This record gives sequence, C-alpha cells and structure tokens, in this order.
Amino acid sequence: MRVILYDYETEKVRGKVRKALKKIGLHAQWSVFESEENLKKLLTLLMEEKGNYRVALFRVKPNCRILRLGKTWEKFEFVL
Repeated sequence: MRVILYDYETEKVRGKVRKALKKIGLHAQWSVFESEENLKKLLTLLMEEKGNYRVALFRVKPNCRILRLGKTWEKFEFVL
C-alpha cells in the first residue's frame, strides 16, 4: 500500500488529481490518499499536471500495522 500526499498550485488542478486518485485509491483526507496501485501508474498520474506542486509517496509494507483512530472515511471498514 502507498500513502500519497499532494499539493498543487490551483484548486482546478488539485480537483483533477483528486478525481483521478479516487478511481484507484481511498480518499483519506483533503490531499491524502491510500492506494494499492503500482508506483509507475501513480507517478504517471501525479506528474501529468504541470506547474508548481509537491507530492510525497510513502510505501507501507504489507506486514505493518496501521492504527486508525476516529471515524472511518468513505465506505470502508478497517480492522485493527
């Protein structure tokens, strides 16, 4: 799994990226997603837009435990 954090210069571009990421991942928070998609596809999607941007991709190893607190997002239920 990968955690994606991003910030693009305009809301128009952020919205396009958010819409594309929703198709392949879980929208966790404003500019934060979780995805099982491969790195190459994620990089292609994220670098498609030009201009000023910042992106961070974190790989979470399969055997790592993720602690999620509070209300779950979207329609997914997580098992701790």
